[in-house]
Amino acid sequence: MKNKKIIAALILTFFCLTGFNGKDLLIAQRTDKFCTKTLKLKKNSTFVQKSVCSLGKNEKTKKTYQISNDTIYFVNGKYEFGVIEKQEQNTQNPYILKVFEYRKEFNDTTEYHYIIIKNDLNIKR
Repeated sequence: MKNKKIIAALILTFFCLTGFNGKDLLIAQRTDKFCTKTLKLKKNSTFVQKSVCSLGKNEKTKKTYQISNDTIYFVNGKYEFGVIEKQEQNTQNPYILKVFEYRKEFNDTTEYHYIIIKNDLNIKR
């Protein structure tokens, strides 16, 4: 019985460390005045967006995405779509993820730039 508990604890630890959602294909991050936002696209076509803010307003959202050619479409998320582009300046992280949010109340689209930390999607512009 003791061995079963140890095995169960090891399995639970493994899933907590590796995540229940599968492998991260893309990890991108941006920081604004008060928050750091991390976007992770998973192998199983889900994405997780996590916001950690200095004012205590932390959020985590899990939705799905689809890829068509060089465009990432976010399904039912805050963002409409995103594209991976090379930065104009030569930096440590040469690619960014540009995501676009449509704000219906203003009939306007806002563009955000995430620095790509990891990219195993093999799509670039």
